[in-house]
This record gives sequence, C-alpha cells and structure tokens, in this order.
Amino acid sequence: MKPDEILKYCLENLEGSVLVESWGEKGIFYNPGHVLKRGVYILTVKEKDGDNDKGSKLDRPGVYRVNLGVRKDTFVRLFGAVPKRPGAGDICSK
Repeated sequence: MKPDEILKYCLENLEGSVLVESWGEKGIFYNPGHVLKRGVYILTVKEKDGDNDKGSKLDRPGVYRVNLGVRKDTFVRLFGAVPKRPGAGDICSK
C-alpha cells in the first residue's frame, strides 16, 4: 500500500477519525465531532527524514514509515521489552 491509501483506508473505516498534518507527517487521530484540538493518536505516516530523525533513511524512493499507536502492555506482549529511546538523530540497535 502507498501512504495515501493507508490514510484513506483509515479515514473511511475508522469512525470518528480525522487527518492531521504537521511537521511533514500525516496522522490519523480519533476525534469524533472535533471536540479535542487533535484527538487521540492512532497512526502517522512519515515520508521524509527530519532534522532529528534520519535513522529511517526515508530519502529513498518509495520508502516511508508508519507509526502505530499501541498501549505499552500491548507492545510488550507482541514484541517484548520496550527498547530505550535513541538520542536525536541516532539509530536504535539491539
């Protein structure tokens, strides 16, 4: 899937979801009736590197990153311990 297809799918299938664009990213938030400034984070799609985030090397053709918001206990159940957050511009390694 392409980034716009992911975003379109979410907006069409997740009732109460809205598109928010900022800092070069497009995000889907749960915000029925727009009662909150942004809403509750669901996911973001990032298509280019930022000053503090070059580790994904998103400058390659056709490459993008999807960040999905899950609860900490869900992450641990699926993937194990939460890794330490790398410093700005660094790459996380195991």
